[in-house]
This record gives sequence, structure tokens and C-alpha cells, in this order.
Amino acid sequence: MNLASKLIFFWNELNKKTDADLRSRKLYLYFLQHGKCLYTGNPIALENLVMGDYDIEHIIPQSLITDDSLNNICLVESNINKAKGDVY
Repeated sequence: MNLASKLIFFWNELNKKTDADLRSRKLYLYFLQHGKCLYTGNPIALENLVMGDYDIEHIIPQSLITDDSLNNICLVESNINKAKGDVY
């Protein structure tokens, strides 16, 4: 998919969402990360976003800092996040 096609896809998906939908951190991160897992770069299946296939991950672990802001979170594949453990 070329860049123009990706932009059209994201624009169309974004326009289907309600204001309430867009308050979801996972959905916000999905669009912010251009529909890709931050760790693997694999495409995120939008329809599986809320099914538990993806986690909101703290970039700097909360055990080190209590930053829960959008600057310290990303959307990643659950299985990769679990395998990573406490390594950062």
C-alpha cells in the first residue's frame, strides 16, 4: 500500500469514529503510530484492537517513574510485551 492509500485508509477509518471512540487511549495510539506496533512494526488489526491482542505499554516502566502520560505509553502486541517482561 502506497502512502496515499494509507492516508486515505486512515482518514476513512478516523471519520467512522465517534468522539467517545476517540477518547480511547488504544485507538488514539493506533492512529498516532500509523496502525503499527511500536516494538515490531507489524500492522495492527484495527478490528482486534479491543480484543486483548494489543497492550498499552509504558516506555519507561512505572516501577522507575510514575509517568502515565501519552509521552510515556505506546501500543504493542500483547505477546511481544509479555515475552519482554521487565526488560526495557
